[in-house]
Amino acid sequence: MATYRLETPQGEIVVQHPQSGLSLDQVLGIYNSRLETATAQRLTDFETGSKQAFQNRIDTAEQIAMSREASLLDYAQEVPKGIVAGAANIVESSLLGLASLAPENFEDNILRPAIQAGGDAVQGYLSADYNRGGTLQDSAIRKLSEAGGSFAGILAASAINPSLGVGVAVGAGAGEARERARAAGATREQMNTATLGGGFVGALDVLPIRFLQAFGKGGTEKIIERVARVISQSGVEAGQEAAASILQNAIAKGVYNPEQDLLEGTAEEAALGGSIGAIVQTIVELATPRKRGGSQLQLTDQREPLQLTDQRERLQITGPDDLGVQLGQPTGERTALQQTKGQGEKGKSLEVVDYAGESTEAVTRDQRIETGQ
Repeated sequence: MATYRLETPQGEIVVQHPQSGLSLDQVLGIYNSRLETATAQRLTDFETGSKQAFQNRIDTAEQIAMSREASLLDYAQEVPKGIVAGAANIVESSLLGLASLAPENFEDNILRPAIQAGGDAVQGYLSADYNRGGTLQDSAIRKLSEAGGSFAGILAASAINPSLGVGVAVGAGAGEARERARAAGATREQMNTATLGGGFVGALDVLPIRFLQAFGKGGTEKIIERVARVISQSGVEAGQEAAASILQNAIAKGVYNPEQDLLEGTAEEAALGGSIGAIVQTIVELATPRKRGGSQLQLTDQREPLQLTDQRERLQITGPDDLGVQLGQPTGERTALQQTKGQGEKGKSLEVVDYAGESTEAVTRDQRIETGQ
């Protein structure tokens, strides 16, 4: 083993190499190569250590969070987050279904990654907090809120335009079926078949909205009728969700997964759908004005109408003397007002006499109109 010593401003550097008789340039090259390798290794070790330390902190935070029981406030905070997440999910599924109409390369390389990136960002921001025994993401409150958000998304689109609501529902059903087929490794042809069937299934999501009682439709008299409508709407929503779940499973079973269970997830979907139907209809019933039972208070004016009559004796006025007015004798000259078109009667001239003692000039009707007199 040959030993080479290099003098540098920082001090002496010792380089050992099996080969002897190397030139200065060769020794420098060996040294620099070893230096680059050592530096890269130190950077790698630093990055690895930093990532591990950060992950350890995350794990510690998760353990602390999962070591506590979820409070009522924790569950309450998941309601608005779940509603927005559910609405965002229905929009994402609808966009994925719409993207299936694009050419294959454009869908797979541009549209689908962009849609999913946006959806993942929203869902990541709205993800549930940790709690003991798992996460609030699996809680009934969270799932119910997300189901309500999905329903609200279609309902809002239908309120804007019924055709838009149908489009969102159909697109969401198609997108869900397509993504399930893709995850199962289906071929492109199988994915297209599943997408078409999923669109028909998605149209069922509009049915509960059609059955929903509109606001202000002649208030009802009995509470039992309102309860009956709540139960009816709950049944419609539960039936629709159960049917949609079974049909989606049937598409998977008939197109790309023969082992698919037709009833997988159906009970949970029906329960969530029935709950949402009952909640929405209850809100409608509470917001709709209703008639009160029992006799109604009638407010009438029992007072006799006030009769206003003129009790004064009618005055017979025949001339200025009856009013106590003494008119003087006219002193001015009479000035004739020559008849113009539309003035006078039967060709006679109109005369104006000034009783103020001064003569005045005749004024035509047109002049009066112009001067506002």
